[in-house]
Amino acid sequence: MRVIALIGPMGCGKSTIAEAMAAKLGWQVLSIDQETAEGGGWLSLIAKVRKLEAPAIVESVLLPPHYRAALYEHDTTIVKVECGERERRRRLKKRGETMKPPIVQRTLGHMKFDSTSLTPERIDRLVEMARTPSQRMLSYGRR
Repeated sequence: MRVIALIGPMGCGKSTIAEAMAAKLGWQVLSIDQETAEGGGWLSLIAKVRKLEAPAIVESVLLPPHYRAALYEHDTTIVKVECGERERRRRLKKRGETMKPPIVQRTLGHMKFDSTSLTPERIDRLVEMARTPSQRMLSYGRR
């Protein structure tokens, strides 16, 4: 089973990307924010991933190493989603939130995705990568 994990700071576009990819691929989106709101957390999210029989997209601000190992039980690609501070601040202000310092994490992603200019074509590129599990990109920067 395929799992795409989108990791990055608040306001960088993880949820937007996850929903767009899910719509194109027909995959389920699992969000650590939603799990936490429902009284769960990483343990309940990992349990859901293990029960799935279909591919999924997981999105979170961070991915603790011990949970990363659980995701690697599946064919998992970790995508570090990044964008400029000015764009993050604009996006958060638009939804009525304030910018918090990003959590510093040394997550080794299979690829990086700069979401500063988030276009349908760039999301299509991620969708194509999701369909090709053996393809790993080290960087997918601005265009």
